[in-house]
Amino acid sequence: MPDNEILFDIGGMLFLLTVLILLVKTSGTYLTNVYQGKHTFLSPVLSVLAVILGSLFGFLLRDILGQINLLFLMLLLL
Repeated sequence: MPDNEILFDIGGMLFLLTVLILLVKTSGTYLTNVYQGKHTFLSPVLSVLAVILGSLFGFLLRDILGQINLLFLMLLLL
């Protein structure tokens, strides 16, 4: 069974990867729109959502796998 620290590291890596992908994907569009005089707030909003969802996914993954570990331990004790 994976250790909780390893799961936390996996969640952190997924979080950073999600933020990096969204920043790279939306940065060109945001800079182009600002240069043309259009002000769009879509890319900063997407970046904030990526941060929130990535961190929640990491915590949920750690909790779910921790509960599965507890379930197997309880089954072993029966």
